[in-house]
Amino acid sequence: MGVASRVTDRSVARAVNQNDLDRFHTEYGFKLSLQLNDAQCYQILEMLHRYKSIFPRDMTEIKLSKGEPMKVELHSNRKMFKRQYRLSEPDKVEMNRQIQQTETSGVTLSLLVALTITLLRTWS
Repeated sequence: MGVASRVTDRSVARAVNQNDLDRFHTEYGFKLSLQLNDAQCYQILEMLHRYKSIFPRDMTEIKLSKGEPMKVELHSNRKMFKRQYRLSEPDKVEMNRQIQQTETSGVTLSLLVALTITLLRTWS
């Protein structure tokens, strides 16, 4: 049931119309509190819609960050080795599906992620 079906006050001016917000709500699957009134629901949906680019639904919607790359300071440069546990067959299938989706979507992987993927494939 869409939020629009509960709306009683349609006089509020909005940047995005309520039908679009209802469609957006359904597509993204946000769970809003039942304690909110209709106006509050639409205020939240408007804000979520305004910033929808930070809620990708799949790999193809991920965009490059405009900020500087983050440098992680390590407490120690000591290398750590830990063997990857074996994945079950369904987990292997899902892992390979996600890796393939990542590769085909054009998402740039860091060297660390690429090495991790290679190791996961090797150990599975």
